Amino acid sequence: MIELYTYQERLGQYFRANDTKEELKASRLLTLIEPETYVLVRNYCFPKKPLEKSYEQLCDIIIEQFSQQQSVWRERIKFYEVKQESNVCFSGFYARVKSLARKLRIWRAFRRNAEGQVNV
Repeated sequence: MIELYTYQERLGQYFRANDTKEELKASRLLTLIEPETYVLVRNYCFPKKPLEKSYEQLCDIIIEQFSQQQSVWRERIKFYEVKQESNVCFSGFYARVKSLARKLRIWRAFRRNAEGQVNV
C-alpha cells in the first residue's frame, strides 16, 4: 500500500504541474480519489458535503481514516532489529534503514550516528 503522505506529496506535484489554484484543490482531490474512498469521506463529513471542507481538512480526514495506528515502540524495535539479508546489496539495505528511520522521524539522528560507522 502506498504511504498516504507519499500520495499527498505526489498530489502536490500534480497541482503544481497543472498550476492548480488553491480553491480548486479540494475539488480535484475529490475527483481523483477512488469511489469507495469518496463515500467514506462523504460519510465522515455528513451532514456537510465534502466540498464544504478545505483541501487540508479533506487530507486530514483521509489520513485519519486510512493511516494505521502504529506503536512507536514496535517501530523502534523493527528499526533496531533490522538486519541486512545476504541477498540484499548494501544500498538496498541502507534504503530500507532510511525508510524505517524516516517513519520514526529520527533520520537526522540516525545519519549523525551512522556517519562514524559506515560510509554513507
